[in-house]
Amino acid sequence: GHIKRPQNSFILYRKANQDEFEGSGLAQSAISKILGARWRLEPGEVKEVWNAKADMEALQHKRLHPDYKYQP
Repeated sequence: GHIKRPQNSFILYRKANQDEFEGSGLAQSAISKILGARWRLEPGEVKEVWNAKADMEALQHKRLHPDYKYQP
């Protein structure tokens, strides 16, 4: 099967914050725009937390799929 890429820090951040828009009727693209704008305003310490989570995910991904190569 297809192996997905490890998720980056913004994707993890978006997933963690998307629930607050549940029932809002907003399209996923609109939610992405709002959370993207919010992400850009987050202080470095907040981004560091998400970068660390993304690094952990990348390490786990490497363990599970040692021969994985991203091919767009």
